[in-house]
Amino acid sequence: MIIFDIDGTLWNVAELTTEAANMVASRMPGVNTVTLADVNSVMGMGRKEIIDNLYPGVERETAARAVELIVDTTSELIGERGGNFYDGVVDTVRYLSKKYKLGLVTNNTNDYAKLLLDKSGLADCFVDYIGATTYGLSKADAIRQMVNRNQVSSACYVGDIKKDMEAAAEAGVGFIHARYGFDKELVADVAINDIRELVDLL
Repeated sequence: MIIFDIDGTLWNVAELTTEAANMVASRMPGVNTVTLADVNSVMGMGRKEIIDNLYPGVERETAARAVELIVDTTSELIGERGGNFYDGVVDTVRYLSKKYKLGLVTNNTNDYAKLLLDKSGLADCFVDYIGATTYGLSKADAIRQMVNRNQVSSACYVGDIKKDMEAAAEAGVGFIHARYGFDKELVADVAINDIRELVDLL
């Protein structure tokens, strides 16, 4: 089974997320605006880490509400404008789905995973998806749950940041680094510079 991360692996919506964050900041006194670099630094992280890193000086409950609103607003913007898919994603996923079971595991929500499937037209290519936040799971636990409930004997996780690599190791599955994503300096045993490289690699 091939399990994909979303942000930094299948699409890059950091610019829309930055726009959403600053829309939220304009409506919430005490919540600071952010830059694209700020957002890039937290893409793929869990909610707690995003709150800690994006809003370190903001009261916890307010910061948590801001992040919740950012997720909702980003989803609205993606719904209006579409996601910024990396080159080759749609064709590669369609090709791989004919040979392997495919899944999605994101630190975001189930609704976010559904949004990607809707915008890509790839819903028929994936057998399962898990938004870790929806169930209060760590990414490692979400990966493990996907493997178990789909009864596969071997799996790999394709992700772009160190925490993806750590989650894959904790879940006991292989890891393929999407070097074109947010963490280009990560050193991994297996890496790709373009998603289309998966076809020959696997």
